[in-house]
Amino acid sequence: MQALPHLEDLSLARSFTVLGVQVKCIQLHVFCDASSSGYGACAYVRVAYDDCVKCSLVIGKSRVAPLKGVTVPRFELTAAVLAAKLGTMVCRELDYELSMVVYWTDATVVLRYLNNTTSRFQTFVANRLELLHSLTSVRQRRYVPTAVNPADVASRGLSPEKVNSADMWFYGPKFLRECESQWPEQPDFMEGLEEVTSNAMCAFSTAWNDGLVRRARIRTAHGSVDRDIRKVCLLEGVRDTVHLIKTGEISGILLCTSILLHLCLLHA
Repeated sequence: MQALPHLEDLSLARSFTVLGVQVKCIQLHVFCDASSSGYGACAYVRVAYDDCVKCSLVIGKSRVAPLKGVTVPRFELTAAVLAAKLGTMVCRELDYELSMVVYWTDATVVLRYLNNTTSRFQTFVANRLELLHSLTSVRQRRYVPTAVNPADVASRGLSPEKVNSADMWFYGPKFLRECESQWPEQPDFMEGLEEVTSNAMCAFSTAWNDGLVRRARIRTAHGSVDRDIRKVCLLEGVRDTVHLIKTGEISGILLCTSILLHLCLLHA
């Protein structure tokens, strides 16, 4: 509360364009970000003139993280949905003829989700991807480094005494005032997916084969497989899979599939 008086000195221009100056083109750029504290999105109008480029904050929204624990990748996906809805609303309400609408995120996992059209996802992810595909297109999605993502302010917050110096929040990142060739380079969003799939299949194959080998050895030694011994095999297989997750060789979401495979071994 003691810092609130700092907001008295805050002032913003009411017009997005310079009156009396010929405009070359107007673009809309929407950024999103998420953290363990919350998630948010912000939209900027980029107005290009003959000799300069002017960017202005149009609207920003932030949401506090729910009490129920949600993973950061899911927060990032939810933030992307918020940005898509925000951008759609701004496009509808602005009287400008926009030459380009771009949605920026620093979460490569979201961009990989959106560029992956072959995999099946859990309901939470699938529903939000369907909404994103209906509101945005592939060419509109871009990656922005975290250091120059203004939506970081929306997801983490900003104290009142720092608001006046938050130029990136009010005017967007500096690269927006440069030509498009100076914008952040776009990584290969699908890079590494085949490798992850390959590692996962190897892990499952190893777990499956190891389980069969253990069962075969037990059958040979004892003539039959005791249920308690099968449980030991299951736990060992899950332990091996958790180790692969910790070392980064497979993703955590594949643990459930591995457990199901071992359950098949247990009841076979």
